[in-house]
Amino acid sequence: MPGCGVVVIAGRDAPNAGVVDHKRPHKGDWDLFRDIDNLWLVCKACHDKRKQLIDVRGFDPAVDEDGWPVDASHPALASDRGVV
Repeated sequence: MPGCGVVVIAGRDAPNAGVVDHKRPHKGDWDLFRDIDNLWLVCKACHDKRKQLIDVRGFDPAVDEDGWPVDASHPALASDRGVV
């Protein structure tokens, strides 16, 4: 993910190989799939682990130094739970 600190290299099997990924999941939307502004390069390790976890869950599970979620979509920040 941006800022992970990994320098991407060529070679599909390397853990730090570059993978072109969609910033927002296209979910079959052809226009979003081929939108150049929706693409970014991430390292293979981030793509295969963290990015796919975010896509499946619908939010980034990362927390800040105080333990609060960094993603506004995180369920812990949902206003219907009384947490703002």
